[in-house]
Parts: sequence; structure tokens; C-alpha cells
Amino acid sequence: MIVYVDEDHWLKAGIEVVDGIPKLSCVVCNNFSDWSTQSWSSTNLRLRLTQKGDGSYIVEANKSSDEETSKDESGFQFIRIAQLHINPKETQTRMGVFGCCPDK
Repeated sequence: MIVYVDEDHWLKAGIEVVDGIPKLSCVVCNNFSDWSTQSWSSTNLRLRLTQKGDGSYIVEANKSSDEETSKDESGFQFIRIAQLHINPKETQTRMGVFGCCPDK
């Protein structure tokens, strides 16, 4: 998933394969980017991004691919709180699905 304000302010979260191993990844950009990862045992993932009023976002993840289990609030685990340095009342924010892969 990506939350996109402009080329200098965005947040993306999902699975990234690093050295052949899937990792849960979150990148936050406020003019400069930071990247956090953690172990993730599969390529199955359900993400939940919650926006708070001040430009903060909570990222949560669920490993379940089962539709009923994924609706259970207890199935989500906290990943990160991040803030985009924007004024949410004066800024258009877009959110959606993204995908990318390296060209070999």
C-alpha cells in the first residue's frame, strides 16, 4: 500500500524480497527516506493503515490469508507509527495499492 502526498512525502508498506527472503517493509519519506524491515515468513499479507488527524499513520499487518480470520481485530500486529510532515487540512493525500519489481 502507498500513501502519497508528493514526491517528497509518502509512506509505503508491504512485502519486499531482500536477498531472496520476504520481509515486511515500511518506508517513510519526509524529503529523506527511512526504511524499516522485519522478518515475515510468507508472501501472504493483509495490511491496515489508519490515518490519525495530525498526519500520523499506524501500520498493522496480518499474516492470515483466511477471509474470516483476517476480520478478527486480534489477528493484526502493530508494525509502525509514522508521520508525514504535512498539514493534512491543506494537503491532498492519495492512498492505494502499488507494485514494483526490479528489471533484470
